[in-house]
Amino acid sequence: MILKIIGFLMVLTGISILGWLMIKAYKDIKNENIWIKILLIVGVVADFALDMTGLLLIFVYVLIS
Repeated sequence: MILKIIGFLMVLTGISILGWLMIKAYKDIKNENIWIKILLIVGVVADFALDMTGLLLIFVYVLIS
């Protein structure tokens, strides 16, 4: 049960990060600053890691129970 909750929270956190990044990218569409690009790339990698880890935890919980 705890794996399912942790996995769900990780997926929600990843979705929140992705939503924030989309808003940030839309607001800074005219700004070609290198730091914004680096921030977006790091955020997408973190989002991918959180989502995949969360989904993996949920999948493992389903297999165990």
